[in-house]
Amino acid sequence: MNVFLLHSRREVNIGITLLSIGLAILFVMVGVSKLTSQPETVADFARWNYPDWFRMTVGLVEVIGAVTLLIPIVAPQMLRPTLFGLTALCVVLIGALYTTVSAGEMSRVAFTSVVLVFTLLVGVIRQRQEMTRMKAVN
Repeated sequence: MNVFLLHSRREVNIGITLLSIGLAILFVMVGVSKLTSQPETVADFARWNYPDWFRMTVGLVEVIGAVTLLIPIVAPQMLRPTLFGLTALCVVLIGALYTTVSAGEMSRVAFTSVVLVFTLLVGVIRQRQEMTRMKAVN
């Protein structure tokens, strides 16, 4: 039996909203650390041989992606920006996994993998909500 069938739509919405808020906080924190050139973040990107502009770009994507995670909380009918933001965040996370595995930094792989799974979960549920909304409109 599917465990998601045991929960009401309202409970799933509350859960996905809380998960979205948590992810948004995380992405703002790590994005701002890149944008404000925190020494540890600068050192990481230098060790991985990535230029400063790439660190700044990743930080910007993380912050903008975090903001898009919060859009459905205030405007539930506007899920498309959230889906674009989730896609961008997944691309960044896949890149982070590739980088940390390539650099042999396995201690970072588990955390990044968990964040990727949660981000994908939010994406799948938000996509289903968008499809349901589009069917109701037509």
